Amino acid sequence: MALFLILILLRADAVSPRLVFDYRVGAMVADYQFNFVTWEAGAVVRKLGQMASNPARGLSEAEKKTAVLEYFSLMRRIAELEGTLTKLYSGERGEESARAVRSVRRELEELRRRQAERQGLVEAILEEQISRVLASEGLVTLGRVWPPVKFQFERLPLYLVISPRDKIMVRKGVYLQHGLSIEQQEALEERIDRALNVSSLVVGVGGLSAYPPMIVESSSLEFVLKAAAHEWVHNYLFFKPLGWHYEDSQQLRTMNETVASIVGDEVGALVMARYYPELVPPAAEKAPEKPEESEFNREMRRIRLTVDRMLAAGDIEGAEAYMEEQRRYLVSRGYYIRKLNQAYFAFYGSYATSPMSVDPIGEKLKELRRRCGSLKEFLRTVAAMTSYEDLERALREREGARVPALGRICLFRRNDVEYQTSTA
Repeated sequence: MALFLILILLRADAVSPRLVFDYRVGAMVADYQFNFVTWEAGAVVRKLGQMASNPARGLSEAEKKTAVLEYFSLMRRIAELEGTLTKLYSGERGEESARAVRSVRRELEELRRRQAERQGLVEAILEEQISRVLASEGLVTLGRVWPPVKFQFERLPLYLVISPRDKIMVRKGVYLQHGLSIEQQEALEERIDRALNVSSLVVGVGGLSAYPPMIVESSSLEFVLKAAAHEWVHNYLFFKPLGWHYEDSQQLRTMNETVASIVGDEVGALVMARYYPELVPPAAEKAPEKPEESEFNREMRRIRLTVDRMLAAGDIEGAEAYMEEQRRYLVSRGYYIRKLNQAYFAFYGSYATSPMSVDPIGEKLKELRRRCGSLKEFLRTVAAMTSYEDLERALREREGARVPALGRICLFRRNDVEYQTSTA
């Protein structure tokens, strides 16, 4: 209300256009916005209690491993049952289906209870394992991993991405309450698009770098490890120049996200190899120099390049019609994308390892990682950067230095599909 009065009382030319834009967005999402203060208070209390009780204390390494594997087996069964419920609700309704729904819900309720009982223990074990790997890589401050590795499994808030229509970039992002229906999401997107002449999209996220970070509930141990390590990198960068300048430009946002992806994927893979080697698929005898690109990656890059050309030529309506046409084509190929627009490319393009990105930052950061002799050298080098020019300078300084290729990394997981690329 105070901000509203200020905007009224000040002359129009004295108010920053960005402030006006942010206020208008805030007014439209007020009923749906995620309350970080309430969540943070509860999360901190829970983590302090977990640290005091240390549920993993006294367990052998074998017992810890068993607890983790049983938890993720439980999560897989929960995911199966939730899928069964979706199918039952999608089919014919009747007494038989109603009985089936009640049966599934009873089992699901019991499994959720068991999951809640084990969640704190598994979080503590995985936090410890990630910390040990980070320490073994030399990523310590005064002999300790800083900030401490902490995370919490959550049903994550949704994220509203807003991009201009004439340019692919994140103009604003807002976290929304979890559980908004598709109808609510689309109504909010349409309202914002019409009122502000922008492109918006509500997306799901795999992790959120609050403290402790939120990690989405998943049945994939590998995904959780990579996501938790990814969010730890954001927490680490919070105390460094690169993190301080996250919001300064799209380039710096992309640098932050790509660094977190590269380091998080590498650390997650190291934890898997050290503690769960039997779950790591055997490496091919010799990886191809240029792995075949997936159809999805190939198509998304093609679409993104075409859209960029159309927007640069000023054909906004044509680009939007083209994206919708291509979205329908992708759905026909089995890639279920609810909406393909400027905001979609702006969000996923922030990760320069993604096929949606046409930014050279991704390749340059991967090349810098190859030229750095260790993960420690790479992370500390990029953490000090405040511009894209710093990245280019670091590459020039390491001209000729090169270590073996890093292998394959996860770009992102969506609808239980993991998209990968190679750093070779």
